[in-house]
Amino acid sequence: MTTPFADLGFVISYEIEVNPEFPAGGDWGAPEFRFGRHLSNTLTMRIRPRVAKEWVASFATQASGVLITGLFACPNPEQLLVVTGDDAYLVRVLEPGKVEDLPIGPVVAVQKPPGTDLVVIGSFTHLAAIDEVGLRWVSDRLFLDDLEFTKGP
Repeated sequence: MTTPFADLGFVISYEIEVNPEFPAGGDWGAPEFRFGRHLSNTLTMRIRPRVAKEWVASFATQASGVLITGLFACPNPEQLLVVTGDDAYLVRVLEPGKVEDLPIGPVVAVQKPPGTDLVVIGSFTHLAAIDEVGLRWVSDRLFLDDLEFTKGP
């Protein structure tokens, strides 16, 4: 499974190796963390912060239909948004294992609105925004179903 990374125009302070080959000896040589309800389908990444030691994270994924799976840069160069279909996680790359399970899902859209320093995440009925500090807000229910982002003035 190929998982895209989108920088959304933000600067990052880390490198990511997506779905690296599992070491023959069974040891990554770095701390390893697992996230999600079950691990039948996983997205594994080796995270290499520029100013800290690398670590490995595995996330359970559930991509089907219109659900999104992907990796997205955030306004804070030390954060990474991981979207796994059903769930969204805010990763603090300098703190191994420090991952915030965001209260929105399943995820159908991720965008940086023009002229902002926000990442907006959409489910079928709600929106959430990430700024340079982290999760900024989560909306109340906005729609009955089928959220779509459109461009406008």
